[in-house]
Amino acid sequence: MASCVVFSEDIKDICPSNAGEKLTELFVSIITEAAGAKKKGVPKDTSRFGAFADVAPELTPENAGSIFFIDPMVTKDLETKDEEDYDINPFQKYLDSAKDFYSAKRTLLYAEKPHPFYDLYVCNDIRYRKFRMTGARDTRSEKTISNVTVPQLEAESKYVIIEGIGGIGKSMLLTHLFLSSAEETLSNGITPLFLSLKDYKNTTSSIVDFIWKSVTEFDAEIAQKDVINALQENR
Repeated sequence: MASCVVFSEDIKDICPSNAGEKLTELFVSIITEAAGAKKKGVPKDTSRFGAFADVAPELTPENAGSIFFIDPMVTKDLETKDEEDYDINPFQKYLDSAKDFYSAKRTLLYAEKPHPFYDLYVCNDIRYRKFRMTGARDTRSEKTISNVTVPQLEAESKYVIIEGIGGIGKSMLLTHLFLSSAEETLSNGITPLFLSLKDYKNTTSSIVDFIWKSVTEFDAEIAQKDVINALQENR
């Protein structure tokens, strides 16, 4: 009920029965808008036109804002790359480092030395309760999903919130979903990113900046443009 009151101005039709779906839709719209923000036009600086007089005589102060200038050094770098380089996943180092980190866990029994994750973990069953857009309970019977994976969840709904009491295994389940998804990246071209919302601070400038900085925890060389491109291309 508290979330309904907090978000009532932004989500007019939010209510306790549809709050989960409405909040996830809002979250996705924020990410999509941030990732697809329009690039600013090139400053109308007439002093730069001379260099392009022979190549682009139609270039004028009036149309400069709609023209993209290519840095010669960028072009030089592109010319030296092999075609194979374009097939390399820019998130591969992130995936390798994150998989190594999450593939082992410390517990009360193994406090001194991390233990292999799947030696400790038994996948939770998930009960799936669906509500209609009106907030009314779906007439179909409740569904139980065992040995859950991301494709199984996506088959039920594009937006998912997993609820459970403290200590029931939500964080371990999310670790499992990340590790199992990471194993499928080569075959489906989709890179899973494991983000912790507790790291989203008041000083975070945008959702894209938050995603990028979370990724750089495992690969300091990843570029923000790689994150933006992947979001825009649904990768």
